[in-house]
Amino acid sequence: MSLSIKICGINSTESAQECISYPVTKYLGFIFYEKSPRYVSIEKATQIINSLPESIKTVAVMVNPQDQFIEKLLHSCKFNILQLHGSETPTRIKEIKKNIKNISASSIMKVIRISKIDHLTNIKDYENVSDMLLFDSIPPKDGLPGGNALKFDWKILSKQSFKVPFMLSGGINNENISEAVRITGAKIIDVSSGVEDEPGKKSISKIKNFLKTAQSL
Repeated sequence: MSLSIKICGINSTESAQECISYPVTKYLGFIFYEKSPRYVSIEKATQIINSLPESIKTVAVMVNPQDQFIEKLLHSCKFNILQLHGSETPTRIKEIKKNIKNISASSIMKVIRISKIDHLTNIKDYENVSDMLLFDSIPPKDGLPGGNALKFDWKILSKQSFKVPFMLSGGINNENISEAVRITGAKIIDVSSGVEDEPGKKSISKIKNFLKTAQSL
């Protein structure tokens, strides 16, 4: 199976370059949520992205973004994917796609938080308006929207099929990535806290170990 990796929460050129030194890394995520320890400014993200090869797909992670911010972001830098990590409804996603049509060819990826099979009940509503999905765990109360190193029951996704590609996230690290892929059949894994020494500080050694394992799958 051909596996692709998205490293999320990139905030330095050093960690970005280490990530892309492994061909399994296809995506890098930049978080534009100011409460996150992984937050990066538009200016800093642009600087990092300008150092990347075109083969790397860049992902802008936002939480309930306003149109004005999205337009500012896309006028500053090109992003291949806009990741909506908040409580955006299908109607809101349609609005965003319509509003960015004239300034960007970016795809929309909606994050779906799940802890039980019932959380997939309305998944078709999101499939119909999103280009990709990302499945993540439900955050703790008063916690960050993502990057909490919490996993959900991957068996929920076992034998499921979706109309659009999906990424798997939530507490994935070097020790459990093989199991995550085996159970869910995910072809794209999203990792952030699993390659950090502390929230917002990527570990070069953990990145190396994780990507070496990913390449072997």
